[in-house]
Amino acid sequence: VNNITLPGLGLNIARYNAGGSGYRKYDNASMVPSPTIPKWKQIEGFWEDWNSTDPSSTSWNWSVDKRQRSMLLKAQERNADTFELFSNSPMWWMLYNHNPSGSASGSTDNLQKWNYDKHALYLA
Repeated sequence: VNNITLPGLGLNIARYNAGGSGYRKYDNASMVPSPTIPKWKQIEGFWEDWNSTDPSSTSWNWSVDKRQRSMLLKAQERNADTFELFSNSPMWWMLYNHNPSGSASGSTDNLQKWNYDKHALYLA
């Protein structure tokens, strides 16, 4: 400001939420959005359907979540040197109720047993 260098906060860590939401229907299945969570908090994930585990296939969409990816690039430009990936939910299609906001009871595992490995693959 006015040619004065202001001290920064020393930000060096940026976190990325690997989303679990998606709005593309696949094989007559679709995400069940939570009525209590606004759409802007339902982070879209890259793996849109279970047809292929190959990240170069059409089952994956690397153009979603532009704002969060932009934030990571800006953090890197400003010398952040630690980047963390986390997940609040697996992809909607990996879940028993297709709702990435959680199970109906809020106390049971919503991740389908046969998708444990796929969720690990998604995060890798």
